[in-house]
Amino acid sequence: MRPLRFPSRVNTRVTVHVAALAAVFAMATACGQSDEPEMDPGEVQLAAKADAQDITVSRAGNGYKRIRLDGAPAKDLWAVMENAGGFRAHEAGLSYLIGSYSLCATNGSQAACHVYSRQVEEQGSYDVTLHGKRFASAASELFGALAYAAGQDPAAQQEVRSEHITCAKDAQRVWCGINAAAAQAKTTLRVSFAGLPALGDDFVYEGWLITDSGPVSAGRFSDPQRFNLEVDAATAQAATLYVLTIEKAVGDDPGPSDTHILAGAFSQGWATLNTGHAAALGSDFSQASGGFILATPTSVATDDDDQGIWFLDPAGPAASLTLPTLPAGWAYEGWVVVDGKPVSTGRFTAASGADVDGAGSAAGAGGFPPFPGQDFINPALGLVGGKAVVSVEPNPDDSPAPFALKPLVGDITNAGAGVFQGLINKAAASAITGVARLDDGSVVELAVVANRGEGTLSIIDTESSVQLAKVALPAAGEPMYATYDAARGRIFVGDRANDAVVVFDADDFSVVASIPSGQGVFHMWDSPDDNALWVVNDVEKSLALIDQQNLTRVATVAIPADLAAAGGKPHDVIVDPYGHAVYTTIVGVPGKSVVLKLSTRTGQELARADVGGDAHLSVNAEQELLYVPSQEAGVVHVLRRRNLSELQRIPLPGAHGAGMSPDGSTLYVTNLPAGGAMALYTIDLKSGVITGAPVSVQSDGKPHNLAVSASGDELVLTHSGPTARRVSVFSLTGAEPQLVANIDSGTNPFGLVAFTR
Repeated sequence: MRPLRFPSRVNTRVTVHVAALAAVFAMATACGQSDEPEMDPGEVQLAAKADAQDITVSRAGNGYKRIRLDGAPAKDLWAVMENAGGFRAHEAGLSYLIGSYSLCATNGSQAACHVYSRQVEEQGSYDVTLHGKRFASAASELFGALAYAAGQDPAAQQEVRSEHITCAKDAQRVWCGINAAAAQAKTTLRVSFAGLPALGDDFVYEGWLITDSGPVSAGRFSDPQRFNLEVDAATAQAATLYVLTIEKAVGDDPGPSDTHILAGAFSQGWATLNTGHAAALGSDFSQASGGFILATPTSVATDDDDQGIWFLDPAGPAASLTLPTLPAGWAYEGWVVVDGKPVSTGRFTAASGADVDGAGSAAGAGGFPPFPGQDFINPALGLVGGKAVVSVEPNPDDSPAPFALKPLVGDITNAGAGVFQGLINKAAASAITGVARLDDGSVVELAVVANRGEGTLSIIDTESSVQLAKVALPAAGEPMYATYDAARGRIFVGDRANDAVVVFDADDFSVVASIPSGQGVFHMWDSPDDNALWVVNDVEKSLALIDQQNLTRVATVAIPADLAAAGGKPHDVIVDPYGHAVYTTIVGVPGKSVVLKLSTRTGQELARADVGGDAHLSVNAEQELLYVPSQEAGVVHVLRRRNLSELQRIPLPGAHGAGMSPDGSTLYVTNLPAGGAMALYTIDLKSGVITGAPVSVQSDGKPHNLAVSASGDELVLTHSGPTARRVSVFSLTGAEPQLVANIDSGTNPFGLVAFTR
């Protein structure tokens, strides 16, 4: 083997000792590398650009190609190999690193490297790409060096990167791309929507990241459910707002159009999107109101008043519609829906003054009032039995059909000519919302809270005690409880209003599915090893079994007939850590609750135990025990899971919701009847006694449910009630829980789940 020479720009030469190289290649051969490249690259001038480029490719011996790196890419590879613990030597003022397929030299300020690979391409998105076998190739060597330099196990990674080099692998092969320019750091923008309609063929949605330097396009798309995009990390860091616009599909201006539909400000990389933001429509239309009369002022006939509709108050006459002023890019439009078919009554921007088409093309020859409306004389169209609608429309309009935003709706009845008929505010039912997330890959500890009274989920960062975003349930849902499926990154939320379980993607909170579950959806619990989600249906007195992988209801288990006949109904549910049994509490039986143990395989009853009234459940994976807080009895029953025999009773007033620490050492229990006083108790499970004093917290509701973060450092507690809005976050790092923050979560925060993502 010939000696390798690295002449520098100052004519310093270094000879690599044959013995050292022989040792390296002997090791490589032992690992299956028997056909090494002929590593005599010739002269390598430090920091000199070959052919004015930092990356060049030439032929080398033994069927290899030589990739020469100078400048910044060479310094990058040197740093990678050095941090990975590469073979290093010093001679004649130079330092060098030697791999099986790579050579690098430096004089302390400049560097040059050669990489030898059989398969090299100089096309695509990188300046040069090399690929080879999963083991024994230049690509695999770079992959391993990048991983080790980052302190990672190469076997556990699928993609690794440095400033100029990116490598990825599958089971057989490895690919690496090298760029002369530093790879820009990327952030994934994840956006999901609820209620966003599909647009007409000539229009698309476009997202925008708003920075101090102006708007930056964040992608054009048509899917009204979700959209993901890699964006420059620096732009993501500078973004203060996300704005969604409607754009012409072809020939639009490169900047944002006037038709802003959703917007939201970023907080810790999350933004709740809605129409009410000032950068969108500026209103959620919840205060809109109005009405109409039936009349045909343009007709000479006296018996056709059911063929005209006018949005006015006959007492004036005066404007009947109370509507917020729309920004540029939007207009209102009146509609009548007859036999299921919508017919426009004209577009307008103000409640006073005629709409754009006056009395309409079907009107008679007479005059008409200066308010929105239309006569349907020729051809005649009877309106009684239909519906009147006021919608909010893009301008220019994407479609002749009504847009999704319909704040006012009312039945058209035969009340008589000129009789005022009111419209009902339906803004909430047609609301359009969304969530934008700038995902930089950081691990976050989250809690998702079901706001039962307003049909939303609050996403809370438990470490910073900050509410990051809100997500609306589809179909005006009523969220109850939530669980997290870590295997598939999904959140399951019980929807009592629609007798269903709604499944959300945990990365972008888009809706994956809505699964029919049964009447009276209440508590729920997942058993990940079995792909099983157990859901209480208290109205139909059963448990539903849902397959978490296939997202279908696969079984229904009715509670025992004797308990149902006594007025009992299932309430809480939990699965043992091994998935062999499911436990449920039966409430409503006079003077007590009943704990049932059921087989998860057959649904058959295995054991039962009487406990105090209004009982809930918690399980300890480290012990064969079941913990049953009973509010009415003021105790926590400790039962043996095997046969439900009672081991202990721990007195605790108003014992209700319970949450276990991740290590199973501590049980936290709420005192629901006490309101904000004596809200939270701590039980040491080793001794079985309450430790410290109960923690009180000012509350506008009752301390209800709780969840402990995956790290065990935080506890999140919901305060429930028809007008309650508070969620409390406690630190668990001290001797007893310390209140960190109270968060306005939403109306009636109820169930919740904590997890790491």
